[in-house]
Amino acid sequence: MLKFIKMDFYRVSRQKSTFIFLAIVVGIVLMTLGATRLEQELLNSDLLTAEETQIFTSTMEMTDSADSGILAGGIGMNVNPSLEWMDPDSEVPVFEFAEQPLKGGMIAILIMVYAVIFGYAERRNGYIKNLVGEKHFKAKLLLSKMSVVAVFTAVVFLVLYLAMMLFAPLIMMNSISYSISGDMFLAIIAQYAVHLALGAFTLLLTIIFEGTTLPIVIGTLLSMGIFGLLYNLINSLILKLFDKAVSVANYLPSGQLRLMNGGAADGDISRGFIVAGVFIVLYLILACFIAEKKDVK
Repeated sequence: MLKFIKMDFYRVSRQKSTFIFLAIVVGIVLMTLGATRLEQELLNSDLLTAEETQIFTSTMEMTDSADSGILAGGIGMNVNPSLEWMDPDSEVPVFEFAEQPLKGGMIAILIMVYAVIFGYAERRNGYIKNLVGEKHFKAKLLLSKMSVVAVFTAVVFLVLYLAMMLFAPLIMMNSISYSISGDMFLAIIAQYAVHLALGAFTLLLTIIFEGTTLPIVIGTLLSMGIFGLLYNLINSLILKLFDKAVSVANYLPSGQLRLMNGGAADGDISRGFIVAGVFIVLYLILACFIAEKKDVK
């Protein structure tokens, strides 16, 4: 098992794609900050009429107050900063602001695409055939891939927060706060666990479909909130059949993606950890089982 992990980490350190993905993270940070700065300048200029300003702020308030399913961040990769941050005299907590690309699904898409590409590498280049003599080699290789995805996800989070801390004072009109509360720290760890669960899901998809196209498409749609439409349909069916209001998204990693934030209640954060942990284990068990049953092509 250890030699698989060493082999994979050696490959990661030599691949240009790893550093390209990390550069994209920095680009996402700059895009998020730039979009917010443009909104600040627009709201604090004379370009909008009073009615247009009211419509603009009302839309932001509606988006900011959405709490679950496809309403939490909407459908698509959205940047939804708090309305109070539009005031140049307000103070922006950098760790809370960094939640925008996380809840918007941009970082999740990046991690899921990386997991698919890296997870399918051996099958694409035929190297996996050289490992046939190793007992349970496919399960060991899969677990090694998961360890790489876990470390890569941690590095992505580190780059995200460091880039946000570095560029926020240079781009934003506000003063920046670098303080972090205990709840915010737990929310960040919970977000990491949720993103890791999504990475494990895409590894499972590469085993099932034996390719990269479908896993990437499904992962992208999942991160963008498209599946929220399906969740709402299931919620309606449960309500109709059992007369019980349930939010399916609350019990899935893709739903937790938009719920984990510094303002979440302790129970919500705990649920995020539990949901992520359960699905990581479930995805890996299924992936290892399916991989061991499939023949090497």
